[in-house]
Amino acid sequence: MNIDLISFKVWSSRLETPSVNNPMRRDEDSWPEFGEPDELHAAHITIEPIFTEFSTDGDMIQHNLGFLHGIYFDIPSAKESGDNVFDVFDCISGDTSDLYRVLFDSDGNLIDEYVGITNTIFYLDLLYINDEYRNQGVGGKLVDMIKKILKYSLNLEAGCLIVNPIPIRRVNEHEYSLIDDDKEEKRLTNKLKLFYKKLGYKNMPNETYMYINTNYRIRKLSVIKN
Repeated sequence: MNIDLISFKVWSSRLETPSVNNPMRRDEDSWPEFGEPDELHAAHITIEPIFTEFSTDGDMIQHNLGFLHGIYFDIPSAKESGDNVFDVFDCISGDTSDLYRVLFDSDGNLIDEYVGITNTIFYLDLLYINDEYRNQGVGGKLVDMIKKILKYSLNLEAGCLIVNPIPIRRVNEHEYSLIDDDKEEKRLTNKLKLFYKKLGYKNMPNETYMYINTNYRIRKLSVIKN
């Protein structure tokens, strides 16, 4: 499989796009009435890497290689609207509530070292590459392309990328779960941390999350096998 031929399908809770190369933004008048802070200033985003090949009969065959899920936080939007930024994080999950406490000081001010100049964040909480496509550079390319995919597919600028290296396993076609075995979970977590470290991510103070500030660093694309 030539990973240079991989394309991406993108879904968002606030934006629609059929592919990374053909962006389409919903007209704001068609948006439903949102009420919760996270619905106004955050978006759940799923990215799927797709490999396309053609059969001997000329039929197009698309292979789903896995998926990546994350949450985009538009902090300037929340502040301009006068909404409580903590509520934006807290409405989503306990995990993102914990993330807020790492990103903000006790006075509610952003720690510039992490978020950069745009104050926009993409938090990657799930990454899974299907077994048969592992060790071929797919995961590395997918993670390294996040910023470009957000920008050119959804018109979103992410100043900081944050990951929570939690390993998951596939239960069936539509379900995933955490690793039950503590020893195996620790081994896979350490493997994921090394994977992200090779892509330029650094540990945050609590050592749970890792981050890379995209405003301050321009890196040459490097495909890391996962």
